Amino acid sequence: QASALKMGWNAVKINSTGTMEQRGMDINHPRVIIAIAIIIKYISRKVQLHYVQVVPSDIGKTHPFKKEGNTIYIPPDSYVQEELQKKAAYNGLEDDEVYAYCKGLLRLAKQCMPKSRHSLLEPLVEMLEKHKTVSDEILKEAEDMGINPEKEMANSDAAELALRLSKNLYKEVVMTRQMLQNLENE
Repeated sequence: QASALKMGWNAVKINSTGTMEQRGMDINHPRVIIAIAIIIKYISRKVQLHYVQVVPSDIGKTHPFKKEGNTIYIPPDSYVQEELQKKAAYNGLEDDEVYAYCKGLLRLAKQCMPKSRHSLLEPLVEMLEKHKTVSDEILKEAEDMGINPEKEMANSDAAELALRLSKNLYKEVVMTRQMLQNLENE
């Protein structure tokens, strides 16, 4: 049976032309998108250049992204699709298993990348510390406006919510660009 979340929850995939796709980033801030791209870059590089085996197993369920020698243990795809997706969609980082999965990925990323690049992961570190995602921020802002997320939103409320959420976007784009330029100059 297909997951009810199939349309919104697509994993990192290898497409038919052999390139990698990472989807579902469109509601995130530029710094979060950069952090995810950095994670993909450095873990992929480690796996490819150092012939690291990525093994789906029960170890990956209890210790997601555990690295032992030249092996990284990940949860089986069926577990991610049937369990973690739903928990992530309905409970986010408040779910202990989703939190452990994200924390394990971040830990692995830090092991695979130079310390000088760890600052790029700060938005993800903050999310884990607060147990709040960008989606949680959006829902909180809507709630502060008096919008009930259980009911259909009026177009005027949606427009107001979008304006409130985007007011810092330009500032963040400039900040992110400056941060990346500083790293290039190191």
